[in-house]
Amino acid sequence: MTISNFKLVELADKYKVALRLSDIKYIEDLTSCKLKKFMNLILNFSSPGYAGAHFVSFLVRDKKAFYMDSFGAYPLEQVVDYCKLNSLQLGYNAKVIQDSSTTSCGVYCFALLKYAGKSGDLYKKCNEFLDIFDNDTTLNNDILHTLLNNLGIQHEYK
Repeated sequence: MTISNFKLVELADKYKVALRLSDIKYIEDLTSCKLKKFMNLILNFSSPGYAGAHFVSFLVRDKKAFYMDSFGAYPLEQVVDYCKLNSLQLGYNAKVIQDSSTTSCGVYCFALLKYAGKSGDLYKKCNEFLDIFDNDTTLNNDILHTLLNNLGIQHEYK
């Protein structure tokens, strides 16, 4: 299921995830984003005025950053440059967790933000999250649904 920016913020408010509408950015707006010690961002690959979107997560805890693309793609140049500019150590996933026939990228992003929380080792939490999912991506929407339920999140997206 495709999820809107507004629905992501509504879920964040309801389930106490640090995410405001201003934390959902077009990828080209990342460079103007002021670095904070704690950041939960969801980046939209689309450009303003264009249909279609792909969401990725970008989390910062102190000097560590983690980039999660549910298709396992390497971080975009804008993300790498932002991390270099701000002296952030960048971790990312190479594991594909989203099946190409689904449109759940925003839900995967939200689930990671909820799972990672506000404390603990960022890389450990993100890798634990990724390890929940199967290498057979056709199983992962059901795994995502179960994870959300286990986190206390009731969301119909199947």
